[in-house]
Amino acid sequence: MSILHSFGPMDDRSILRLFWLLLVSLPLSVKIYFQPIDLEVIFPAEPLLGLLLLLLVVKAFKGGFGSLSWRSFILHPVSIVVLGFLLVSFISAAFSTMPLVSVKAVLVRSTYVLLFYVALGVGALGGAARIGSALITYGKVFLPIVLFTWMQQAQLGFDRRGAGFVSFPFYTDHTVYAAALVFMLFAFAFKAASVPIRWPDVKRRWLPFLATAILIVALCLSYCRAAWVSVVVALAFLVLLMLRVRFGQLMVALTAGCAVLVLARQPLTRAMQANTVDSTADHVGVVESLLSLTNISHDASNQERINRWSCAYRMFEQHPWTGHGPGTFQFGYLALQRPEEMTYLSMNGPIDPLMVTRAWSMSEGLFVRSNPQVFYLSGGTAHSEYLLALSEMGLGGLVAFVVLALISLVTGMRLYAASSGADRYVVLASLLSLVAYFAHAFFNNFLDDCKVAFLFWASIALLVRLDLERRSSDGGRPVVHPPRGR
Repeated sequence: MSILHSFGPMDDRSILRLFWLLLVSLPLSVKIYFQPIDLEVIFPAEPLLGLLLLLLVVKAFKGGFGSLSWRSFILHPVSIVVLGFLLVSFISAAFSTMPLVSVKAVLVRSTYVLLFYVALGVGALGGAARIGSALITYGKVFLPIVLFTWMQQAQLGFDRRGAGFVSFPFYTDHTVYAAALVFMLFAFAFKAASVPIRWPDVKRRWLPFLATAILIVALCLSYCRAAWVSVVVALAFLVLLMLRVRFGQLMVALTAGCAVLVLARQPLTRAMQANTVDSTADHVGVVESLLSLTNISHDASNQERINRWSCAYRMFEQHPWTGHGPGTFQFGYLALQRPEEMTYLSMNGPIDPLMVTRAWSMSEGLFVRSNPQVFYLSGGTAHSEYLLALSEMGLGGLVAFVVLALISLVTGMRLYAASSGADRYVVLASLLSLVAYFAHAFFNNFLDDCKVAFLFWASIALLVRLDLERRSSDGGRPVVHPPRGR
């Protein structure tokens, strides 16, 4: 206990200031490479994450959170599933083919869950209003990055080929940038929707309206087809909510849709093979990018995804119950590629450290690496949260992630039905953001990146926190309203 007391009194305001500093730093952080020890750190976000986690753990051991509703939070259905997802991660790491890699991956994942879900959901950093305010704060810092990205794109003609890495070094490519953009789009759009339609109110609270317009344009200019699809899915989900479609009916409709796709797979495959619109060609615009979605014969981006998905399934076949271990896909899939499935974007092995080029140097051995486009390679991701979980954690990992998606949607739909007024807009912002991400997750995976992990886990924490506050209120409505912006 003497070690704990050496930290002195845990000042809530100091911890909150550190948390808000972390929020501001998340969108602005860059990956700094320490060449002598071959280590890359997201700075300053990762050091701040470590420090904040340490302070919260010490405060918990000293009894600083005694008044919080730990029991109701831990026993919430969403929390049980989240803890189950972490448990599967730990079990998979114990049987990993690369133990050190998996231990590091599980520690990072656990840190994100503890800080962005548990600390926010249990109310250690404030109630639901504080979480909503945190998401908006992230968005305010994100908007200048959008403008920076536009400045970069303007020099390249605003076409698809120039969109790939213009958000670098803040976001490594257009897919992770677009994923964050969608979260922020729904956050600002529904904040704008909560403003009364009276000119004095609109004039006084103008930022959400301007931000929504900027983010809609930015989404189009991101040329991230998966993000476009995710927004369409989320808006379709919104229509179903407004029509009062129940969760069971939604599952029946989705099952029927999947059955139709399976039965019609042969004509669909022939149609996709006949599509020749290539999203990677020169001077491709929004229309061509949309048409290229089903091109599996000529579009290298689509073909490379199929290559990664095939490798992920082969990894699952090798270790169906525990997977290869968290964090191992980037290494394990390389040997499982088949020549006929590979593209010019495929990787044959790790990039030689001698080939690493510098975007910006601080010293001889400390610098920001150039963006991945320098190598014309497509990274080491599975391009799917679902298949990544399947390959790295086995069948249990996939089931845990799917159940997390379903229980989050059930909670959000129940809250939507029970809430009204401004509270309903807060629920919709979080719920539709998650629907969009779970749709986007079929084509990309970003939960190992703190910039998106915060948005994902904080959105789930917001739903859980609102649900807990609704249960504790007399009228059945959330007792905390969203903060009013200036």
